[in-house]
Amino acid sequence: MYPNRVPISFARRKVSRVLHSFIGFVALTAGAVGLPSVFGGENRPPIRFHSLTVADPILDQKRVGTVGQAVGFQGWPKTAIARVAPRIDKKLLSNPKLVTQENTSYEIVEFGDDAWCAGRWSWCCLVKNSQPLPAELPAKRKERLLAKLSPEKRNDPRFVEKYLKGKLDRYIESKRYRVNGEVDVRLCVAPNSGAAQEYLLAVMTTNTMPTEALALTYAAAERPYELGDTSFLKQSRKNDTRIKFVRDNICVAIRANGCFANEALPLARKIDAMLIAQAALTCQELSARKPEVCITSHVDHSLAPHPKTVSYGVSAPSSRDIACVRAYVDGAAVKVKDGKIPLAKKKGRVTIRLVAVTSELLANSVEQEVVIDE
Repeated sequence: MYPNRVPISFARRKVSRVLHSFIGFVALTAGAVGLPSVFGGENRPPIRFHSLTVADPILDQKRVGTVGQAVGFQGWPKTAIARVAPRIDKKLLSNPKLVTQENTSYEIVEFGDDAWCAGRWSWCCLVKNSQPLPAELPAKRKERLLAKLSPEKRNDPRFVEKYLKGKLDRYIESKRYRVNGEVDVRLCVAPNSGAAQEYLLAVMTTNTMPTEALALTYAAAERPYELGDTSFLKQSRKNDTRIKFVRDNICVAIRANGCFANEALPLARKIDAMLIAQAALTCQELSARKPEVCITSHVDHSLAPHPKTVSYGVSAPSSRDIACVRAYVDGAAVKVKDGKIPLAKKKGRVTIRLVAVTSELLANSVEQEVVIDE
């Protein structure tokens, strides 16, 4: 996952990691490849994030600075234009009928103390596996499953038989289809172009690849002509294409593989064209389109014996749709319904957080502390 985001379907956390597959590489030493000339020497001013709130140890100053200098981060062009997320849909693919499974999710990105949003669209092509389906669980898998059981259950033949049958059924189902291709589109709406560029650099550096090899990889990456203000294209391995670019305040990352491998660059250009076609906004106008959210401080006891609740309100500027609303009670996600946030069996002082996202990927959040009578 990307850095410093709160998955809306999970409890709040300060940082998460990029969900990128490990890229095969040969570790190269600085002396062997002359890295000082690639990175611009030791006297360059340090690269610091001024907007993006980061707390992940992997995003250390040296790593960010090394990669940032290798790709000329401080020279990336800034703009005063702001844009919103375009409508992302599988119809943007050249052959959307190949998609058999799709998913959309939203995550919060913190720039300073302000909540913004990143969206993720995943499309997958599943095909029937031509190989015979397994008749039993692999021996090592069965051993691991049995090792997790208590001695009492492990010594109960009837329980073990039923337990392993259920695991076998799920294992067989997982082998019924294979992935023939995937597309993953992630788009972050940032408050301004500088913030979007910081986010892109954070995405580039949040992975397990050694810093020197990572810097060399991006320094040598293709820079697609007229794609965004800054762009990078990498062929990680056969049939796996990754593109990252920033257009004004929007950061886009696309990964496509398998039968979709050739979709990455055309898809990136379509999204960029949709961004350019928008009416340009100022950063103030962008913020004004964010949804309004509120939580009451009054705890409703009238639904007893059901959980106590508090009421919330969400609204968006005219003609904007609310795409997602999530609530957290003391950091734990809870389901909201009919303007109510359930408090379950909570007692005493609790903290409630409400997050709302519009279809333009503009987010807002609010926290409210309430006291629940014993």
